[in-house]
Amino acid sequence: LYIADTGNERIVHLSPDGTFIEAFVKPESELLGPNFRFTPRKVALSPTGYLYTIKDQSMLQLDAYNNFRGYVGSTRLEFSLNALLIRLFATAEQKSRLRKAEPASYLNFCLASDGFVYATSLDRKGGQIRKLNSIGKNIFPEHFYGERSFDEAGLPVDPKFEAIAVDRNGIVNVVDINTGRIYQYTRDGVLLTVFGLNGNKKGMFSAANGLAVDSGGRIFVSDYATGTIQVFRPTRFIREIHSAIGLFQDGRYEEAEIHWRNVQEVCETYRLAYDSLGRIDYKADRFSESMESY
Repeated sequence: LYIADTGNERIVHLSPDGTFIEAFVKPESELLGPNFRFTPRKVALSPTGYLYTIKDQSMLQLDAYNNFRGYVGSTRLEFSLNALLIRLFATAEQKSRLRKAEPASYLNFCLASDGFVYATSLDRKGGQIRKLNSIGKNIFPEHFYGERSFDEAGLPVDPKFEAIAVDRNGIVNVVDINTGRIYQYTRDGVLLTVFGLNGNKKGMFSAANGLAVDSGGRIFVSDYATGTIQVFRPTRFIREIHSAIGLFQDGRYEEAEIHWRNVQEVCETYRLAYDSLGRIDYKADRFSESMESY
């Protein structure tokens, strides 16, 4: 077990039976500066033995010997016309009273079996979901994810994806702590389904802050306000969708077509089924059928 012990500014490594093995603390490096604070909030171990943890707008890497190995996946600062005008016309005193603009921070992340780091952030313009490759470049489509809701005063509230989990087929799951909704996307950022809600009944949440998935497609959701973990089992409908996506990604188009037809039997207005069947027919030179699906 590797535990991000934020308050004690360390990462603790325990054996399977809970025996203490070692602790990773603030690394000694001239690159970090004298004011650097090591406050790990999330942690994951890569297959190469590197520890990843969130440090504000970046992922920090440590090796097995507690050496700092660099930052990856830094978020960008959004362009602001207001900030530009202030820099051009404000006095030095006015500028000094303004808070320094900073890029959006990361909220959570996970290391998936495909070798990529999947993360969530508060970056609405660049996309709150990120997929970082080995050099820290985001290759997930950069656009707004989720749905904007409104509070009791009618003010807009953007999704806050507090947790993320990716299954072995690359299906991305994120949970919005503000609404209790769980969004599921393909590895290319295509929305598959939305479920869940804040409330007091089974299947609802108060403060959903953690996600995990197993090999059977079950989703585990932790709720820190109620101290519970709820488990969701995939329906036949979503199993058909996952099967179709996996077969299509493997190039087994005829088998994928069967599953997409089954999806249409359950929900004849599911748009992704028509889009996928259109692509399958196009690859098979069935152009009239492809046009009909599109």
